[in-house]
Amino acid sequence: MWRTREQGVESSSDGGATWTTEHTADRRIRASAFVNADVAWVVGDNGLVLRRTKNGWFGASAPTEGNITAVKASSPSRAIVTLEDGRGFTTTNGGGTWSSSP
Repeated sequence: MWRTREQGVESSSDGGATWTTEHTADRRIRASAFVNADVAWVVGDNGLVLRRTKNGWFGASAPTEGNITAVKASSPSRAIVTLEDGRGFTTTNGGGTWSSSP
């Protein structure tokens, strides 16, 4: 079980009775998508894009400047993000490159 709070990502292995900080971001988190126990995407202010795999947390490049307010993900490599101004971007390589999405 996962949750995000301000700049932190926390996990719980006891149904939410206790929480452990997994990662602390350097900017405010706005949204997250947890694909499974090992895979997560977290987005936020000033182009924050983080992804988690079974090997840990990694920063990913932002598609453009701005605050990212939403994310949908289906794997460690595939995600769609939406910026505050409504523009959407898709990656299929873990945030290495992004393309505009309709």
